[in-house]
Formats: sequence, structure tokens, C-alpha cells
Amino acid sequence: MGAKADDVRKLLEGLVETFGRENIDYALCGSWAVALWGYSRMTTDIDLFIAEKDLDRACRALEPVGFVLKAGRIPLPSAGIEFYGVSAVADSEIVPLDMYPVPEDDPYLGRKGHVVWNDFEVPILDIDDLIAMKSKSERGKDRIDVEELRRIRDEKISD
Repeated sequence: MGAKADDVRKLLEGLVETFGRENIDYALCGSWAVALWGYSRMTTDIDLFIAEKDLDRACRALEPVGFVLKAGRIPLPSAGIEFYGVSAVADSEIVPLDMYPVPEDDPYLGRKGHVVWNDFEVPILDIDDLIAMKSKSERGKDRIDVEELRRIRDEKISD
């Protein structure tokens, strides 16, 4: 069934507050980034790009937030990437956090945007980078995300 949206939101708030306090360089890149750009759909995980230099420090900083179940580095050979998996338990459900380590000078991190959400300034992937990233996926939900993100981008341009 998956964790409740409110539980995931609380964990994300804890992550954003902690990473801000610790000056950890990251940008949301999955469904939460899509939602913060303006198209919401239910999700029970959190995805982000993180500066490789900050990964170990981020893992330690997330423990008090509840992200204590560490899967470690998980390669995705078909995509040519890897991510670091860590999870929290919320109401007896697992909430995965997938952190994609990138070099500090990675263009995704350099072009990230910021939005205000629940009184927090949240770094998110630039909308065009998010569209490009999600366009590489074969999943139907990512195709829908791409269509909605293009619509949102085009509306912002025409305003």
C-alpha cells in the first residue's frame, strides 16, 4: 500500500530543514520536484541529486529525521548510473529516499531552482532538466509528468 502522503511530507520537511541547516548541496528530482513545479501526483518516495562530497554527511544528518535503513550504493547498469538508497519507517511502511550522487560541478546542481514550500526554501531541478531526465524513462507515469511539466513551462513562458 505504501506510506501515507502526510508521513512522506513530514519526512521531506525534516530532510529539507536538515539539509538546509547542514549546507548540503542537493536538488529534488523525482515526483516531489514535479509536484513543486505544479503537477501533483501521489508518491511514496523521495528522489534527489546530491553533491558526491556531501553524501556521507547527508546520511549521518538524516538519521535523526528517521532515515536509518541503509541499502547503500545501488547500481543501475542499464541507465549507467547509481544511487544511494536509505529509507525511513512511517506508520509501519517503508519510505525510500534515493540519492543520486553527482560531482559538485554537475550542471543539474548548477542550474537548480528554488521554491518556497511549507515555509522552507527547497532546491529543485530546473524544469527543463527535469523534463529531460524524465523523458529518458519508459514508464507511463514519467511520460505524463513530462507532458504536464511542458504545459506548466509553456504557461509560465506565455505569462
